[in-house]
Amino acid sequence: MSHSLILVAVDFSKGSKAALLWAIDFAGKTNADLKILHVTHDPADAPGTYKRARKDILKPMTEIAQEQFDAFLESMVGAFPNSAVLRNAEILLVAGLPAKRIVSVAKKTNANHIVLGCLGESKMPSAFVGSVALRVLKKSPLPVTIIKANAKKKKRKGKNNKNSKD
Repeated sequence: MSHSLILVAVDFSKGSKAALLWAIDFAGKTNADLKILHVTHDPADAPGTYKRARKDILKPMTEIAQEQFDAFLESMVGAFPNSAVLRNAEILLVAGLPAKRIVSVAKKTNANHIVLGCLGESKMPSAFVGSVALRVLKKSPLPVTIIKANAKKKKRKGKNNKNSKD
């Protein structure tokens, strides 16, 4: 009998945190292994994805990405210290184009499922899913679950506002 493997790709965003939380819960309920992946990519259209301190200006992007990945995982373990799934998860950092590498790693590791997050703040359908998530959906032969991060609640004026008077 083969064992299930869930690959969750993270980019340290609110959406990827929601995806990781969902994947941890799902892996626990299905007795699956969990692999947490980050694809290092600093695109020309969004430079500065990896924040460099002035003293680290010459530090390779992969080292900075690894530091941010470690900090992200440390914060998750700190928030969920009793999670055996999270403690036993395999961690993987690779370089490349995110969508292509996510699908490639899923195939190479014999993953059964890919989990991604999205912010879902746009009203445009393609932006709702996000460009990386949409590309993974199109390229992946595996089931893909996309977890939407909780949207910020806007203050409403009127009856539902605590400060309003009826």
